[in-house]
Amino acid sequence: MSCETLKSVARTEAAKIAATTAPEGSPAEKWLSPFRFSLLIGLLLFAAYPDVLTGSRAFVFRDFGLYGYPMAHYHRECFWRGEIPLWNPLNNCGIPFLAQWAPMALYPFTLIYLLLSPLSWSLGLFCLVHLWWAALGMYYLAYRLTANRFAAAVAGLAFAFNGFSFNCLMWPNYLAALGWMPWVILLAQRAVREGGRHIIAAAVAGALQMLAGAPEVIFFTWVIISVWEGVSSLKGGVNRVAMFRRFVTLILWVTALSAAQLFPFLDLLSHSQRGAGYSDATSAMPLWGWANLLVPLFRCTQSSAGVFFQPDQALFSSYYPGVAILALAALCVVRKPQREVWMLAALAGLSLGLALGPQGYLYTWLRQAVPPLGFMNFPIKFVIIFAFVAPLLAAFGMSRCLDRDIWDKSRTFRWLTVIAALLTGLIALVIWVSYRFPGVEEQWDVTRNNGLIRGALLMIIVAILYGIIRGERFRKQILLQAGLLLVLWLDVMTHVPRQNPTVDPSIYRLGLPPLMEMTPRPKMGESRAMLGRLAIEKFHQTIVSNAFEGYLGCRLGLYDNCNLLEDMPKIDGFYSLYLPNEREVRFRLVASSNSIPQRLADFLGVSQMTAPGKYLDWTGRTTWMPIITAGQRPEFIDEREAILTAMQREDFDSSKVVYLPSSAGPFIKATNQTDSKVLRQHVTAHLITADVEANQPSLMVVAQTFYHPWKAYVDGVPAVLWQANLAYQALEVPAGRHEVKLAYEDRIFRSGGILSLITFVGTGILWFLSRRRCEQKG
Repeated sequence: MSCETLKSVARTEAAKIAATTAPEGSPAEKWLSPFRFSLLIGLLLFAAYPDVLTGSRAFVFRDFGLYGYPMAHYHRECFWRGEIPLWNPLNNCGIPFLAQWAPMALYPFTLIYLLLSPLSWSLGLFCLVHLWWAALGMYYLAYRLTANRFAAAVAGLAFAFNGFSFNCLMWPNYLAALGWMPWVILLAQRAVREGGRHIIAAAVAGALQMLAGAPEVIFFTWVIISVWEGVSSLKGGVNRVAMFRRFVTLILWVTALSAAQLFPFLDLLSHSQRGAGYSDATSAMPLWGWANLLVPLFRCTQSSAGVFFQPDQALFSSYYPGVAILALAALCVVRKPQREVWMLAALAGLSLGLALGPQGYLYTWLRQAVPPLGFMNFPIKFVIIFAFVAPLLAAFGMSRCLDRDIWDKSRTFRWLTVIAALLTGLIALVIWVSYRFPGVEEQWDVTRNNGLIRGALLMIIVAILYGIIRGERFRKQILLQAGLLLVLWLDVMTHVPRQNPTVDPSIYRLGLPPLMEMTPRPKMGESRAMLGRLAIEKFHQTIVSNAFEGYLGCRLGLYDNCNLLEDMPKIDGFYSLYLPNEREVRFRLVASSNSIPQRLADFLGVSQMTAPGKYLDWTGRTTWMPIITAGQRPEFIDEREAILTAMQREDFDSSKVVYLPSSAGPFIKATNQTDSKVLRQHVTAHLITADVEANQPSLMVVAQTFYHPWKAYVDGVPAVLWQANLAYQALEVPAGRHEVKLAYEDRIFRSGGILSLITFVGTGILWFLSRRRCEQKG
């Protein structure tokens, strides 16, 4: 009897045994239903962050407290005033808000923190709900690929609980986009391959992710979809024309549904500081960064806040996927991989190579081949692809372990042993390298203990997997599977010290007398606060070990966007997109650590500055000018550097002169300084009104950032708004007394909103009609 015949007989017998010991629909096959899995993930999230979910503590670390929370606070304030937050007058002398995309101003599920109080609790709830949603989406996607519920559960848990996802808890918009990522890919696959109602569902999910406001996550989502469906179209018997038509239809549908958000963003991007050459490739994964996939603390240094970071890469505190996830991913690659497995493995390897930045060469080549990638900063962000792909590969590996074929189980058993031995050896090698060649400020004992714990957990997990592979009894299988999920969770929960320190939520609600008692206190439309260069550098370089005291200092110093909590305007802010002329003026204002251009600060209405040599104390200024002035003499200059130099001189007097572009010359009747008065003014975020009186045509200057949606009217008649002093606003007012109005009228937002509304209504009608058609056929 030949070897092949023996194999055939063995497989036949195995099938008979499987039919009698594990019949279809047995408890071991179906115990992790979607409901039970969602409940399990909820319980694990509660176990991970009970203090956040009960409201006794709140997230605060880094961008959560300095960016995410203040933006949500401003959005919430606008919501309860009945405003759409198109413009933020409190930072950067005015800056677009909704168009930044990250504030999620149009994302419907921000209602979680807009309606629920306090914000310190509801914003944390918003983040954790989306982490739960991400796990459930990955569960369904992996189940579609493997037809195995436990393998799907492993993938779902791994996607929600890993170093990268936990790191993203400081970015609510990233969590929202990650939450939709598996759903968009799952529904897009069905839409492209099957068409019909699936296109509608995929378009809605894609639009919701688009409104979440994390460009890199959204971009990588569609890269994965494009590659995946491109590979699928290579199969025989596939209607490639139909697949391409459905894909294009889906892209256009998502664009139309999200146009209200996407159009203003693209408009701001085209006017911002970012271009194809913007990225400077900082925050790349170090050459040895792959070792952190096995030993998370290798060559990492601990900040005073207790969080570990790689040197020169402080964007992600961890991207550890779980050592068992790596083992299962490797197993699926070596055990008869499907076409999808090769594609996913290639994406994972490519993303880790690109994350190395210029050191890995791939990134430099790709930047040259695809110049628009220069808009994206920080090469480490390519890890997003790996963080998504690794759980899916692990699901394929887990399904191999649950294969009923005894012959295949034996092979899987042997391969798992080899992979576990190899990973254990690599962990030992990383620990040895740490001992012999320690990194700067690396604590070898910390790295050693971290590696030994990973190795021990790997052995426990492999032992459980052996039991799962060999086991036949249903109850034992269920216990082993539950134990494996628990150990996978423990591995990630213990791989580094807490990545997101929490504080008493009262830190967000405290009234701060030093800020409340400022004299004069900066108010919108009147004056602004300004941090000196030394204060900015001090905040950049200081991380206080006590998170409560650290954030209290940030609030007292109005660092980054903390001024939004005080409703206090200031010169700078923390955003991804800036208007370049305003940015350049601001850089010149704080260029020196010893002194600032006093006359330029006067023009911008700086009434409060950080005290010399301090960074938490403030001192008042008496020479500041009102935000709205009139009567200046125009000087027409086009050279950017000449204007900047003139505004930094000691003899620059913004009450007497204003610099306008030469293109304004033929239209401006005012030639000299005039006797003009601003009699009355009223300033809100999107509307400025003032009564101006002058004995001859005069200029009115507003020290607010120039951006094209601002429109000017004099007595209700449209007037030209000019770019004044390089980055600000001016218009001409005729002789006499006139009412001047400046209104923020974003026609691109309005057009996008109309398109989104029409598409939304059409989508609802099509969905209703498709349901009726299905019911009639049924």
